[in-house]
Amino acid sequence: MSTKVLALTGGHSYDAEAFGGHLDHLGRLGGCEVTWVEQPEGNALIGSGEAATYDALLCYDMPGIAVRLRNPIRTETPAEAVRQGWRRLLEGGTGVVFVHHALASWPEWPEFAEIMGGSFLYRAGRVRGEDHPDSGYIEHVPEEFRVVADHPVTRGLPGTFRLPSDEPYLCPVFEDSIEVLVRRTGYGDPGAYLSSEHMVLTGEERHCATASPLVSDAAVWVRRERNSRIVYLQPGDDGSTFTDPHFRRLTRNAVAWVGEVPPEQSIR
Repeated sequence: MSTKVLALTGGHSYDAEAFGGHLDHLGRLGGCEVTWVEQPEGNALIGSGEAATYDALLCYDMPGIAVRLRNPIRTETPAEAVRQGWRRLLEGGTGVVFVHHALASWPEWPEFAEIMGGSFLYRAGRVRGEDHPDSGYIEHVPEEFRVVADHPVTRGLPGTFRLPSDEPYLCPVFEDSIEVLVRRTGYGDPGAYLSSEHMVLTGEERHCATASPLVSDAAVWVRRERNSRIVYLQPGDDGSTFTDPHFRRLTRNAVAWVGEVPPEQSIR
């Protein structure tokens, strides 16, 4: 029986052709029936409750924040219907795989960061009641990863693997409420990262002056929210990542794992 997956995009630029090929691969080799929608249609499906009829969501979107070069960063809170839709979805056990820039979603709704297990801040803000600087990034660099836990999401991966080009983040991660499966090796110096806020506002590069005390080298993690399984995959910036066999396996494993209904849960 195929896994019904709702894939969400929108709110951030991405290589649509490469991502579409990734979804095709997920359908052919991952045993998934994938429906792909752009925001704001995704929010409408969440708010109406239709998203909860899927086995899993694959979130490669960035709702709740508008980022345009050399323009003020605009944020908004989700409509009450969307907030309640997410809560019903999680109570019902629909699994969610968040990918890369999805970590910046809904910055004005702190509950959503807790669902994901972290938060990428395009501008300085409050996380868990404390002030934090804007988050950092490094574009188009090779990344190496180390598997640190035996888990269904990491099955079939080598102990270490490499992506030729992606984008590591320097941002708050809630290690007290997640299980880390894969860690990034390298790029441990906060001074190597660029300020996301400065780039958006000026179009110019400036290295981060400070870093959140919650920064982490966690690259893949899992957690449970209400009755749902959650996975976050930090890689996913470059189109080449979507053709990489290790990333494709990670995604297939993640979708399969969150899409399962654990024995103690009933299908709703």
